[in-house]
Amino acid sequence: MRVQKTVSLTTDTMMIAKRIEVMYHSGFSGWLRAILRQYDEDHDPIRASIYTDSILRALKNHDNCKQVLEEAGEIRKQATLEAFE
Repeated sequence: MRVQKTVSLTTDTMMIAKRIEVMYHSGFSGWLRAILRQYDEDHDPIRASIYTDSILRALKNHDNCKQVLEEAGEIRKQATLEAFE
């Protein structure tokens, strides 16, 4: 069952929402549902970003950084928002 919920956006955030709509098959609503599910599972996107950034900074100090980042990019390409729905 789906329940209608309206979100008020500013001009700036509407432009961001339009970019999200183009990038993801499930559009802005699907993206927002995925974020809400992550939140419900105690996933904090800010902490995740800090964690990821710290890993990337640490990797830059190692010889195989490029290989690791390329592999991570390939893994990301395989992920879809539908996996979160």
